[in-house]
Amino acid sequence: MSYYASIDGVIELRAGVDPEVLAERIKDFAEFVESEVASSDRSVTLYLGGYEKYCEDSIYAFLEEVSTKTISGEINYTGEDFEHWRHYFDQSRHQWREQHGHIEYEKEGRSISELIEIGNARSAAINELFQEGEAR
Repeated sequence: MSYYASIDGVIELRAGVDPEVLAERIKDFAEFVESEVASSDRSVTLYLGGYEKYCEDSIYAFLEEVSTKTISGEINYTGEDFEHWRHYFDQSRHQWREQHGHIEYEKEGRSISELIEIGNARSAAINELFQEGEAR
């Protein structure tokens, strides 16, 4: 599955990763995404940004490839239909995970009890998403 999405992210990798090889590998999954690599003695930080055709298979292959070297990271996406999702690195499981979200604009003037009810409903929905993700 592929469509266009805005991509914005930062990935911190262990030292020893060749920045030039990493930049070339990024071009395999996102040809037009701008990337910048900063390197230090301790780590390599990769910054991503741009608007690109989102190809799920290529993204997952890239994330799988860098997961053994990843310290932390988050890549945020906004699709052409304004859907929002991200990949984030779960340090406790040492793997990349996908998370979906949405923005809901609220009317002013809600009571505290209404806001608490909304918060509880959203919390339950988020917990359900995480339980579904763990079942996969």
